[in-house]
Amino acid sequence: MPEIEIKQETLDFLQNLVTEINGQDNRATATPYYYVIQVEKLVEDCTNGEDYYFDDDCNHLGTRDEAIKELMENHEHTEEDAEHYLDNECREISMSYQEVLLDGPGFLTEKACREHIRLNKHHYGGTARTYIDHFWRNPEMEQLFKAIEDVSGVNLDWH
Repeated sequence: MPEIEIKQETLDFLQNLVTEINGQDNRATATPYYYVIQVEKLVEDCTNGEDYYFDDDCNHLGTRDEAIKELMENHEHTEEDAEHYLDNECREISMSYQEVLLDGPGFLTEKACREHIRLNKHHYGGTARTYIDHFWRNPEMEQLFKAIEDVSGVNLDWH
């Protein structure tokens, strides 16, 4: 069998990574899996949505009641002017809040994902949470996880 040299720092990292993966809740998901970020977003929804208003610059004004209140309090519109503005100058789109997975960073541990959310919460709002996904039928990732086992000398719990 060929021998490779590996820095102690790298070996420690891989051993700690496998230990962390083995100790976390896999949420009934088979190895190999990874964590992503899930947030609640306002998306177009023609069947279950509520009407939201957007101005010409695509600024979200809210529902009709929210938009009228905003226009009256912060833009010195009368209620009649606000209604006229919404009816004639804005777009009305049926939308609802839905949980969506973000395209972006993926993480091998929940700990790393949570730390990323904590450090970058200003990008995600208050609804960000961890979500686990599987590297389904991805032989490269399965082989990578096995290689991590081989190099680290620590076996993964293959659920």
